[in-house]
Amino acid sequence: MLNVRRGSHGLYMGCMKSGAVVSEEEQQWYEPEWWKFGDSRTYFRHAAGSLFILSNNLARYININSASLQSYAHDDISVGSWMMGLNATYVDDDRLCCLSAVQEKVCSFG
Repeated sequence: MLNVRRGSHGLYMGCMKSGAVVSEEEQQWYEPEWWKFGDSRTYFRHAAGSLFILSNNLARYININSASLQSYAHDDISVGSWMMGLNATYVDDDRLCCLSAVQEKVCSFG
């Protein structure tokens, strides 16, 4: 999966999705900063879940600038927000959709 993309600059790879921002405090995945996502309360496209891949240059950028980057309640949303301003190349790969029934997943838990 990664050999083809080795050396890619700006690679942001994962199970890409968007969806409703949870604004009710008692709900799972509550986002305290929900109001920042606008009137439609919809997340931007991001690599959802606990497994995503970043190229070396993007990971370095995050490491160097981490103190200045806005963080949200969930890491995948935070990283997705950072990628929007970095001219990242988004790669949607179903094998990284760990919470779905897709076959040949990279993240099998068992």
